[in-house]
Amino acid sequence: MGLFGKMFEKKTCSICGGEIGLLGNRKLEDGNLCKECAGKLSPFFSDRRASTVEQIAEQLEYREANRQKVAELNVTRTLGCDMKVMLDEDAKRFIVTRNSRWRDANPDVMDFSQVTGCDTEIRETRSELTWKDDEGHSQSYDPPRYDIDYDVYVTIHVNSPYFNEIAFKVNDYRIEERNSVEYREAERQAQQIREALTQLRETVDFLYSTGAAEVHMRSACPPIMYGCKYLNFSRSKSELDLITRRIILEKEGENAEKVLEEYADPKSDRYESMCQEICRRQNFTSLRYHRLDDLVESIGLPKCKMCTYCFDGKE
Repeated sequence: MGLFGKMFEKKTCSICGGEIGLLGNRKLEDGNLCKECAGKLSPFFSDRRASTVEQIAEQLEYREANRQKVAELNVTRTLGCDMKVMLDEDAKRFIVTRNSRWRDANPDVMDFSQVTGCDTEIRETRSELTWKDDEGHSQSYDPPRYDIDYDVYVTIHVNSPYFNEIAFKVNDYRIEERNSVEYREAERQAQQIREALTQLRETVDFLYSTGAAEVHMRSACPPIMYGCKYLNFSRSKSELDLITRRIILEKEGENAEKVLEEYADPKSDRYESMCQEICRRQNFTSLRYHRLDDLVESIGLPKCKMCTYCFDGKE
């Protein structure tokens, strides 16, 4: 059979047994895969051609079981722009997706414990600028001039049998200058993703894994209740970036704004219940915050000469 004969030879999918159209074949190491079955694989999987039929079948079983995890996911926090990192902080799981109908898309549900690291990278794209001579030909400037764009990327390293990293661009807008508002915002979002997936969890898990029986957290400041609107001290773009505000909203619903002052009062039952919930979510044995009145006293200045807005909302 000649070259063209082989091209038009009918092929069947080694997974579902269905007939594969002319342009629908996805080659495996020892078989063929139709585009419908290939579309069910993880979007972060890139080693198809070196995979056997057995390995692909195993992954598709995993992907089908993943649907139940997606159905159970209760998103408590969302980070990012176009590509979003959606966290279920109670179950300590997350997904990475750009699909607005993400439950239908079946994104891979990962445990926080599967994250082995998280890197951020600034990528620079240069396009040379030219000018037209009298004959209409493009000429380079001397010295050369360039139009430079910047993109901020995040790579989440994971322990998975099907892929070892999830890499994506953070910004969904053009960044033309370093240290511009857009540049700093993309950096902030990348750092926020990194911290959410690794920072505190890494520390707590490390302590437990190296033999600690208990982990007790003592914060040097009171709980942050309001995002800083002066110096961006708390790094919060939205009040719901704060774990305190998310917990209050979950507990109080539409009544949340009316009882914020009570949650900021260390003598109230609501304050105590909020701290207990933070403690549970972060897997601490116990959690205590510095009281605002004690903090003011320890600094030694009148409260009216200090900014305590992020703690009590008073300007």
